[in-house]
Amino acid sequence: MNRRTFYQIFQWQHVSLLMLARESNRHPYLIWDMLLGHPMRKLDAVIILATFNEMASTHYELGALSIIYQENEAQHG
Repeated sequence: MNRRTFYQIFQWQHVSLLMLARESNRHPYLIWDMLLGHPMRKLDAVIILATFNEMASTHYELGALSIIYQENEAQHG
């Protein structure tokens, strides 16, 4: 199954990266990591996506997106 990336859904909405960082209380570099498909902590991905959904009035779920989690979290989470 081909999952969408956060980059793809981010392009379709009119959400500012800096506003998303501020509203999610996450550093803009974490938003960039998610956009570029870099490994990240699941907790950060959950918070960023929930904030994105709120700002864009969307209902995306983590399971529907192609997100790479950091290795230590993949084993424990």
